[in-house]
Amino acid sequence: MFSHKRRTNEKQKKNNRTARQTHFVGQAVDFCIQNGILSDFLLKNKSEVKLMLLTEFDEDLFIKTMKEEGREEGLEEGLREGLKKGRNEGFEKGRNEGEDRVSRLYQRLMEEKKMTELE
Repeated sequence: MFSHKRRTNEKQKKNNRTARQTHFVGQAVDFCIQNGILSDFLLKNKSEVKLMLLTEFDEDLFIKTMKEEGREEGLEEGLREGLKKGRNEGFEKGRNEGEDRVSRLYQRLMEEKKMTELE
């Protein structure tokens, strides 16, 4: 009888704690929405956010996820910067080659003009 009563009390405490957590998480989400904090996102994903906040937090998974997201963002940023730098270098190289070509053509034309003047 005593152990049954103890288990019943523990279940009630757990249920009360879960109910309080659910209530406070709901209040926090509602507060954010009312105060314009991620309100668009929270309005669309309210139940998912509440569920995520109420489930057990896995710090290792969180750290792994943050690292993966950071890596992906870094790769994207590196690609953008690399493409920008490559375009700039390509433009400069093309301009230099074009100027060299025009210069050689001009010299050739001047040499041909001198040749025709000598004849």
